[in-house]
This record gives sequence, C-alpha cells and structure tokens, in this order.
Amino acid sequence: MPKVVRNKHTGNVHAIPPTKDWENTIAGQAFKYKPERPLEGPVALGVVVYRPMPKRISKDPHLRELALNRQIFPTPKPDVKNTTAAVEDALNGIFWIDDAHVVQYIDVDGVPFGKYYSDIPRIEILIRPLPVWD
Repeated sequence: MPKVVRNKHTGNVHAIPPTKDWENTIAGQAFKYKPERPLEGPVALGVVVYRPMPKRISKDPHLRELALNRQIFPTPKPDVKNTTAAVEDALNGIFWIDDAHVVQYIDVDGVPFGKYYSDIPRIEILIRPLPVWD
C-alpha cells in the first residue's frame, strides 16, 4: 500500500510507493543475473532511473526532445538517494553480502548516475567488482 503524504506548503497529496515493493521487484529481476557466490570485495555501483514522461512533456515536441536528451530532469519522489538505497538493499545476499561493499558510484554505459525521463520506464544497474589490495 503506498504511503500518502500531504505537502504542508501546497496542500497537495502525493502517493509514494513503498520501498519494499521496489526492493522485491529489483531482487526478483536480480536473481536472473545472480553470481554463483555473492561478491566479497569492494564494488562500484551504477544506478540510472528512467521515469515515465509526464503528458505535458510528451505532448510538446520541444520538451520531449529535451527530456530524451537528458536536459530536463524528473523531480517527483522517490529521490535518487532513496532509489539507490532500495537497489543496494535489494541486492544484499544476491550480489554482495552487505551493501557496505558498495564503495563507489559510477555511470551506466556513459549515462551519469541519476534519474531521467524515458518512453520506457526502467532502472538500469551496473555492478563492477573493484580490486582488493591486501
């Protein structure tokens, strides 16, 4: 059940999807790519969130082009920090023992870590093991 909050400044009401639903969805997809054993050393994590384009942007060709070229950014919740935390928590026990192994955030295929608009909403995740120096 989504959390419902009221903006104290505007009076607008917003529904925020529960983090556990995100985590369960991410974990379910991650099992398809699960390594034989969770990674034990440090890892770099890339998370790029593609949000659905609002109608007001998708109907305006100029705004749509700006959005698809990552020049207009989505600001609705959840924020990047909470999304990344959900990804890290969801991958505990699948890709790493604990999300404390994430020591660096990286781009995904040249796209900077963050959230953007797309015609195809999704989350792209890149996990890169880093060298261990003993």
